[in-house]
Amino acid sequence: MDPFQEILSRLTVAEKRIERLIRPGRITKVDGDLSEVSVGPGDPIRARKKSFAAGAVKLNITASESEPVTLFCPNGDARQAFYLPGDWTGENENPSEGPDELRLTVGKTSLLIKDGQILAEVDGKRFELTGSGIRTVGNVDLDEGYVKNNGVTIDETHTHGGIAEGPARTLTPK
Repeated sequence: MDPFQEILSRLTVAEKRIERLIRPGRITKVDGDLSEVSVGPGDPIRARKKSFAAGAVKLNITASESEPVTLFCPNGDARQAFYLPGDWTGENENPSEGPDELRLTVGKTSLLIKDGQILAEVDGKRFELTGSGIRTVGNVDLDEGYVKNNGVTIDETHTHGGIAEGPARTLTPK
């Protein structure tokens, strides 16, 4: 082979590999740990989701159809493909309101963590934990355990003494 042709051929192969290394795409199908990612004309590429954290702290977020992703193909080889979540779009906006918070949303459910506050919300019902205490909006059901107020246990064994009919005051709870 002509040395010039050989160099040109190798350069063409290298360019194609480079083109396939990193590409934006969208999830077209989710199948367990693998998803099909569409990156343009042609068949979608089957790829695995790269884990965010797989050490002492583990985090798994399942992909969804039409989710924007960035596809990585080491050496340009689609058989080794994996993807990471893509950037925010007009249809999938960033749920955070500031740089100093972590917010996770799934449908009508959200979890907000920021300095001094943890807030969980489900369909308008809220549970908030701050340095000053716990606040809820919605019903509170306790299936096990108890609540203590100033050292007094409030549970199914909680009683009041000195109960009398009418407007009389009862004794201190026990």
